[in-house]
Amino acid sequence: MTSLTKTPPTPHGASANEAVTLEITGLSHDGRGVARADGLVAFIAKALPGQRVRARILRRKNAFIEGVCEELLSPAKDAVPPLCPHHGECGGCPLQTMSYAEQLRCKRDIVLQAFTRMGHFDRSRIDTLLTGPEPSPQLTGFRNKITLAFGPAPDGGLVLGQRAARSSRVCQTEGCALLPGGIGELITHVQNFCTQSGLPPYCAPPESARRTVRGRGRSRDKGFWRALTVRCGYPPDVVRESEAPENLWLVCLTSPADKSAERVVRRLAEDILAHFPKVSAFVHEERASDDALASGEKRIFAMGRGESDAEAPLLALPLCGRFFTLDAASFFQVNTQAAQSLAAIALNRLKTAARDLPLKRGGLLDLYCGVGVPGQLAAAHFSFTEAWEYDKRSVALAQKNAERAGLTRCAIHAGDAARAFAGAGVRACGAALVDPPRAGLTEETLAGLLALAPRHIVYVSCNPATLARDAARLSAGYELKSLTTVDLFPHTPHVETVLLLSKGGEGKQTCACLPG
Repeated sequence: MTSLTKTPPTPHGASANEAVTLEITGLSHDGRGVARADGLVAFIAKALPGQRVRARILRRKNAFIEGVCEELLSPAKDAVPPLCPHHGECGGCPLQTMSYAEQLRCKRDIVLQAFTRMGHFDRSRIDTLLTGPEPSPQLTGFRNKITLAFGPAPDGGLVLGQRAARSSRVCQTEGCALLPGGIGELITHVQNFCTQSGLPPYCAPPESARRTVRGRGRSRDKGFWRALTVRCGYPPDVVRESEAPENLWLVCLTSPADKSAERVVRRLAEDILAHFPKVSAFVHEERASDDALASGEKRIFAMGRGESDAEAPLLALPLCGRFFTLDAASFFQVNTQAAQSLAAIALNRLKTAARDLPLKRGGLLDLYCGVGVPGQLAAAHFSFTEAWEYDKRSVALAQKNAERAGLTRCAIHAGDAARAFAGAGVRACGAALVDPPRAGLTEETLAGLLALAPRHIVYVSCNPATLARDAARLSAGYELKSLTTVDLFPHTPHVETVLLLSKGGEGKQTCACLPG
């Protein structure tokens, strides 16, 4: 048992401020080091497996302890030098001092632990099924999209960079290892322009403020400039990558303000388009909610180089031999090369499902379809596709992509995934593809899937914990057939997973789950 060396009591109790020396033995799903202290599991921020650290205890619960590393006493035996000069301050790549092989091993263990501890599945069964992670072809400069936050600088100006680890503070990230090549000068230019504008940066609430305060105008008193997203891609009409050079699209997010502030953003757009030929378009969006999210709630304007500003935000990205059109603010996998592996795995699972279906049950239900990926890649193997997507902008783009691919039996509906099962509901489908956000499937969607009872379900997930939870619920009528992981985010604890569930035998329960 590890002994705790206490600091002098504080007004809030000494238990919230104890010092402890720990041997870090594992990695949690959110990237914290895992250790044992006084017989409890300890989750230690800024600590990694193999390290011996001096940590400060922040919180004690009945079953676990939370803390933060204050001093590295000895590094892991296989530690490697950090890739980035901002390591230790920026929160973007917490695993970069781990060897890449060790990163992959830890990510596999994160998925295994999620299924055994959160999903209560038999460990040996999951260990047999689990393959990967498929490594990322690139370990630096791999992102086709990067979002930087505005924040106050020590000298009274503003800084455009990454948020510090577990903080709302923004730190300078010049020379960031994730940034696509050639955009450092662009970021510096935007930072200087916005500093000279005299408009203040937005001060996001601290991470500890769990509840989001919503309401138009609430953020006005907290600053104006919020975030800048830089996206790399190709013109929307491209057919082959060799036809056109890769260009940039910018999305500038601000708080709501008056017309004079909007004119400042327009001048910024004109300035960027005049000085940086690689920038195809500049988009201005607003967010009123008082939080740290970087997604716009209202589009103010889009400015491009062509005659139609309405088309300016559109770009294309390649996936499995096809180009998909998306908006500069749309969701799309940010690691272009590794996304090929993820899409290919999902496509192969869907092809396997399609071969097993009789013609009358040969339809595909595609929930959370986004702009059509990866469901449209597999659409030709099914008699029809019923796709659902909440974001209306993505629905229009998914329809555009289906038309471009000549998919005539692909119906795309606007609405939450649960609506697919409401009222008249979706047509009977033999296979379902679900690709939900990190929160996973809602209870209504899970119930709808179990009632629809497709023979096969392909589940693409970015969160092993919610995937394991949902798989446990679905295992009431399905057997886990394959579980494959892909690394789209090197140097972070994030991992993508593709799960195939199939009806067992004559539909009887074939659960891999332990009783209780």
